[in-house]
Amino acid sequence: MAGELVSDRISRIARAKGIRRLCHFTRLSSLRRMVEDGCIKPSSELERGQVNDESRYDGHRGYVCCSITYPNVYPLNRFAQGGDIGDWCILLLKPDLLGESGVRFCPINAATESGRYVKDGSSGLEALFDEEIRVGNRSSKRTTQQPRSVTTDNQAEVLVPGQISLGFVFEIVVASNAVRCRAEAMLKPWHPEWRRPEVRSEDRMFRPEAYWEAKLFSDPLPLSSAEED
Repeated sequence: MAGELVSDRISRIARAKGIRRLCHFTRLSSLRRMVEDGCIKPSSELERGQVNDESRYDGHRGYVCCSITYPNVYPLNRFAQGGDIGDWCILLLKPDLLGESGVRFCPINAATESGRYVKDGSSGLEALFDEEIRVGNRSSKRTTQQPRSVTTDNQAEVLVPGQISLGFVFEIVVASNAVRCRAEAMLKPWHPEWRRPEVRSEDRMFRPEAYWEAKLFSDPLPLSSAEED
């Protein structure tokens, strides 16, 4: 629509796609620091050892990596190799974040060809849901089972510049009930200005194979009461 602000166009697309959450995964040990700081910091502001991906071949060290609806489980499991997936958690963020100034989008892993496929604006968001995404000899096609809120390629990324306020976080997902207790304890100093997020145990959110099972796509992970509000 002529004269429509970019943020408004992005919000309209998000509503049409039924997008109700963004995901950002992090180590539980980093969650405590985030709660103390009141924000999620980009790689450029973190100390060595706190960064998920030290290389950042996407060239966006000043950005926080997120995904839409489901986490990018392939790098999550790669980072967790040799450790315990229970040492990780997934932060669910309000979709309003998509319309924030400077947010960028990539329909595949943003590190591909050093960030060549990263795009801006509403066209960048729409590209994440193209019927087919082709890069070289690699192609991702939408299936009839994918909910409209799921990106065509599971590794599609949303890159948010600078710090993300924890006010955008409405839920935290962990892999087991035991981890849930640990995460809840870390939230005690939560800033009183923001609603404290629920902590949910859902191991399927951490398993790559779950994203290609027809059962998951035909019956998406249940939305929490926080998401339905």
